[in-house]
Amino acid sequence: MKKFGLLIGLLLFVFAKPVLASGVNFGVYPPITQIKASVPSVVESKITISNQSQTPQDLKIILRSFKASNENNGQVELLPSDSPPGGDSALFEKIEFLDNDNPVKKVHLEALESKSLNMKIVLDKSSVAGDYYFSVIFMAEGEAPDGTGSKLLSGIATNVLLAVGENIAPKVEIAGFTTPFFREKGPVALTLLISNKGKRFTRASGEVVITNMFGQNVGKLTLLPQNILANSNRYMKDKEQAKIKELSKALLDL
Repeated sequence: MKKFGLLIGLLLFVFAKPVLASGVNFGVYPPITQIKASVPSVVESKITISNQSQTPQDLKIILRSFKASNENNGQVELLPSDSPPGGDSALFEKIEFLDNDNPVKKVHLEALESKSLNMKIVLDKSSVAGDYYFSVIFMAEGEAPDGTGSKLLSGIATNVLLAVGENIAPKVEIAGFTTPFFREKGPVALTLLISNKGKRFTRASGEVVITNMFGQNVGKLTLLPQNILANSNRYMKDKEQAKIKELSKALLDL
């Protein structure tokens, strides 16, 4: 007999992965930004970008909408450049980046330099309530080392989850749960799919309690807190599964 408890809270999610050309490396903090805003309002958030290479870099700031990957694994998929991030098609026009209070569309970084930009979002009365998911991409362009004149793109992105309007209660349910009915010993394999049917992103965590035939607790699997975008699904992993995944990735990297 197995019991599952699901804990829900409105927090945030995701991943910033660098795309690197040879000898170029960038960092960004925070890797994800969560903003809750009313209408009308002006909201601001700091983003720090660092050049971890030995050469100066000029980076263009690009905004791109994203959605949850169909793989249900927590990864995101960038949408075409002309896709709005939500119900307000003019949202990107309401966002600007300030460097010492000066609006910028590019940022120059010397070797090993870090710089903090202020992302400013002006939400007027015409702004549409809802969730908006987009990436702030810092993109550099350089010459290929083979002398052919080809261009190499490198950069890094931070993801933004913007909730506009009043708070809405999450609607999260277990869409799928499978595990062997009987095992003589562990580890216990499980597959757990969580569905967020609400209009707001949410964060889910929980645990699976394992009992024996006498009703005694003999084990517990702690599920890692994971974020789920509105109207999307996500497979949950326990701590041991996460360790196995990280070990496999390390072995593949070798």
